Formats: sequence, structure tokens, C-alpha cells
Amino acid sequence: MTDTSNATRPARRRPPPPTSLPDHFARKGYLSVSDLVAPSWCEYNYQYGILSLSHLPPSQRPTTITTESGSTLAAAPQLVAQKESTLQAGKAVHSVLERQVAPVQVVVETETREDAWALRLLNVWCDVQALVQMPVAKGKGRERGEGCVREVPVYGWIHGVLVMGVVDEIEKRAVDQDTRGKEKAKTWTSQEEWKKHQRKASTSPKKPKASSDASRPLTAFFASPSQSQTQPSQQEPPSPSAPGWAYFLSDTKTRISSWLPPPEDQYSARMQCMTYKRLLDGLLLGALSSPPPAHLTFDLNATPMDWTHTFAALDLDAHQPLSASFLRDAQPLCESWGVDLALFVAQNDADVCTLHHVRLLLEDGLRGFVADAGRGGEGGGVIQDTLGLTYRRQVQRRRAKRKKSQAATAAADDALQNTLDAVIVTSGGDAAADRTSDDEARLHTDDETQKKLDALDGRNDAQQAIQQTLSPPSPTTPRRTLEPNSIIGRVSFAHDPRALDTHLRRAISMWKGERALVGVAPDQTRRCWTCEWMHGCEWRAEQARRHEDSGKAAPTLEVREDPQQRSEDVVEVEQEDEEADEFWSTLDYAAIQVRDSAGNVVAW
Repeated sequence: MTDTSNATRPARRRPPPPTSLPDHFARKGYLSVSDLVAPSWCEYNYQYGILSLSHLPPSQRPTTITTESGSTLAAAPQLVAQKESTLQAGKAVHSVLERQVAPVQVVVETETREDAWALRLLNVWCDVQALVQMPVAKGKGRERGEGCVREVPVYGWIHGVLVMGVVDEIEKRAVDQDTRGKEKAKTWTSQEEWKKHQRKASTSPKKPKASSDASRPLTAFFASPSQSQTQPSQQEPPSPSAPGWAYFLSDTKTRISSWLPPPEDQYSARMQCMTYKRLLDGLLLGALSSPPPAHLTFDLNATPMDWTHTFAALDLDAHQPLSASFLRDAQPLCESWGVDLALFVAQNDADVCTLHHVRLLLEDGLRGFVADAGRGGEGGGVIQDTLGLTYRRQVQRRRAKRKKSQAATAAADDALQNTLDAVIVTSGGDAAADRTSDDEARLHTDDETQKKLDALDGRNDAQQAIQQTLSPPSPTTPRRTLEPNSIIGRVSFAHDPRALDTHLRRAISMWKGERALVGVAPDQTRRCWTCEWMHGCEWRAEQARRHEDSGKAAPTLEVREDPQQRSEDVVEVEQEDEEADEFWSTLDYAAIQVRDSAGNVVAW
């Protein structure tokens, strides 16, 4: 559903850019899920994106930014244009995925802030109804039906901070009794492993495809109320031998490269999925009026949603009547799901519909969602603890064929790595502990070229995170479908409440200004190569100063007895150091070109 606000509202003047991350947080009054996870790529990079209003088109952004410390920075125009193009390509993939399950957008007019929030809650309610009423997606791999909803809004409180987000996908999936344990144990950490599984699955006898009715959440808005639909009460619990069902949460990431990112570059995406599950569990816990079934579990650290407190924090009047134009569009929408909104309001002893009644409608739907998960018989969480990431390719890239070019590029990249890593020295603290390395998960391709593309992919994730929460909805695009071979690979991982809590506490302390920002770790300087702020970055400058301060001559081990010979050796070493310093000081970095295996110039 989309929001059509009253066109007569006066245009608001754009406020000046924020001066820091705490200033940005104070102005908003809430954080998005992306605000909590995307800075893990590089907190300085994320700050520069916020200060430069990177959610706007490049032509509308300020040419320079001034940080809290007084430094003035300018972004590299070529990198800005390159990343904007890549970002738009990634957003197009998400748009196509959404329209595969929601080809029709329903327009609901709003006039007040209470209308706007009622629409937000109604959006969540419609997605919940779609999940409960849709058939179970059967099959495996490419043969599995699309029994899912996409772009599900979620709201909640995390450590006293209001957090909002949009879940990419929730799937209602069939789970066989005999294979449930095996299904939970499957984890693909590399593309090689996933492709091996896919090849094995493709050679097995194929099953009939699931009915196309599995993906009909928004088209159902136009169905007749008398049309037969699968109601929650009609779904019987599965017998011990029959397949049950469960709900699985996942997120889609797009990449320029054709391989899965290493585990340390999946960190932000994994924390994102875990945060979504925590918020969903909080919504469900807040809606329950009685203890849930014993076999269903929730995130122990989830905060039950308190809508009364939330409305007060947002300065909303939950008992103000909603506008006639909003109700005109909302009533037929509810009827398409078999609910008479006017009758629901009357059953709650009221004559007019308010935000409070939409909240009651949502909580009723969430309780039905919990009940349906219980009927599925899978146990565990209402949203299963096994979360997933699907990596898709943005464009088809030609494989390089010239080995000589690859060798030359690798040699140049090695020199570049040594030059950049020399600037940043090892730093302690939690930042280094949060980052791990696992080269075994990478494909057997040119490693350094792969790192550059991984850096660009990861930085675009952070850039998209800023735009997702600050930019207006993009206009509708023609419906397209994505080919199955656009999937690079899938990664499964377990929800970890303790690790998530550690991450969220650090993230919130950063937004509140309770700790200093932290840049990339010494072994992740490749992330700087695609950053438009690299040449003015305060973190890199600070690490360079530390490197210079610690660059005093170290004591040498004397093994020669001849004093004259020792003196000559010292003079020779000092001359070599001076020559090296002169070489690096006169080197024209702007003239250095680094090319990938295809011969394309790579920005570094």
C-alpha cells in the first residue's frame, strides 16, 4: 500500500544537514534498523554519508561537509557517480522481487499524522493476513513456490530507543517431519557448497510446481468479500506423518561480483536479519493477552511492544477520529481480507474508527499469526531461529580470459595493498574483535580483484541503508521477473540473541555520542578503496599520525665486533631510509592506475 498525503499541505523547508550522528538521531527521535547495522562496515563512512545527505540525488547534496571536529571534506565525484549507479541497480532488483508477489499497489489517502500511522499499522496487518491465509510453499530449490510476503514494516523498542525497519521477506514454508532436523542443520557458507547442493537437488525427480495462488497478498485486495479464502481456523494441525509449516525470515542482497562475500562482510546483513526477528518477536509478545503455546519461543531480549507508550512518544492522539478519506480507502481493503472494519469498531464499543482501533485490529491479526505458527507444528520461534541471506547478481559480468592481464593486475594490487596497509596500524578494542577472516569461504578467483569488488559491494550496502530510511518511496516501475540464475548463493545462520545484544548496545552508544567512532580494522583497508571520502578521512589521518609517532628507530641487535664496521652499516641503513622516504614523498598517487582482470580502471 502507498500513502497519498493531502496535496494542500504547505511545502516544508529542508533543514540544514546534521552536524554529527548524535545530532541526526536527536532530530529524528528514532533509529532505523539500517542505522543500527550499516555503520559496522565503517562508522566514519556512515557518518560522512549522513552529513552529506547521501539519501538525496548527487546534484542536491552539499559539495563539502564539515565534521564535528572541524574538518572539511569533499567527496570524489567519480566514486559518487559510480556508487549511485550501482545503488539504483540494486534497488531495481528489490523492486522486481516485490512486484513478483505484489503486482498491484493499493493507494490509501491520508490527511493527518494519525492517518499516516494507521496506514503503517494496516500495512503490517495486511502482510500478516497474507501469511496466515496463503497456502504453504512446497517444493525445494527452484521448484519451491513463492509462499511469501515482502517489504513487511516492523516497529519496536530496543534498549529504550524506538526502532523502525522493513523486513525483506517472510516465507511460509512446508517442513517435513522426517527432515526437520536435517533442514535446521543445513548451512551454506560459500558459493561452492551451495552450488554443489543445487546440482544434487536438480538431479533428483522434480515435483509439480506450487500453485501460482501462493503469491497473492495485494491482488487479494480487489477480490470479492464472498470469494472463498483459506481462513486460519480452517487449517488443521499437521498429522505426525504430514508436512507441517513454519515461517522463515530472510533478506536479499545484490552484488556486482559473482561470488559470496567472506563471512566478515556478511556481518552487517546477519545483524540486520537478527534485529528484524527481535522486532517481530516484540510485536508478537506485545499483542499476546495470554502465554503463548509451550512449544513456541521468542527472543529472550525482545521488548514487548507497548503501543500506548509509542503513540505518546510520537505525540499521536490515538483516540482522534481518522479522516473520512482514509476510511473510504481502508474499509474495502479490510473487506478484501474478510474483515468489516465498521463492525470491528462497533464490537469495541465505539462509533468512530481511531488509531486505537487499527492498533487493536493489528494485535488481533498478530495473535492469529502466532496461532497459525503453532498449528504448523514446527516448534521453535514463530519466526524460526534459522535466518537466511540470498545474494543476487546485479548484472552479468564477462569472465576475464587474459591471464597476463590478471597477473599484472594482481601484482599492482599487491603493491597497492602494501601501500594502504602501511598507513593504518593495529588498534585494540572491540572493533578488531568484531571482525574475523575466513578465506576458505571465497571462490578460487583472483583474490585481490575479488576484494575490491567485495569492498564496493559492502559500501553500497551501507549507502543503500542510508537511502532506504531517508528517501521517499521510488516511483512504480514496469513489472519484470528475475531469472533463477541471478542467485549467486544462499547463506543460512542461527539467530544469536547474545551476539545481537552486544552489537546493538555498541551501536546505540555510538548514536548517543557515548563513545568515539571507529573506522576499518587494519586488515580491512580494502574497504577504503571504494570510499569517496578516503582522501580526507579523519580515521585514516589519525592512524597515519599514530604510525608516524611510533616510527622511532628501534634498537638493533649487534653481532659484529668491529666498531668501524658497525658505524658503516648504520650509515648505509640511514641512507636507504632517506632514499625510501624521498621516493614515497615524491610519488604521484593520482597518476597510479589500478586495473581489474578485464582491463577496467578500478578506483582506489
